[in-house]
Amino acid sequence: MGFDKEYPNRKDWRKPYRGSKAFDHSCRNKGGCGYCQNNRLYFDKRNRSAADEELSKWNKGDDPT
Repeated sequence: MGFDKEYPNRKDWRKPYRGSKAFDHSCRNKGGCGYCQNNRLYFDKRNRSAADEELSKWNKGDDPT
């Protein structure tokens, strides 16, 4: 049974896509579009860059604190 049929007393109504999901077909749950991927991985990227910076300081011989 498809969801594209029109029923007058239909209980299951789907909301239209909002935000970047409305214009990018690859942007769905856990999407692979660049916008969503950057939002989802922001904290991981931030922590990795801080760790890389600390490691480079350690390799130079500076005190990381």
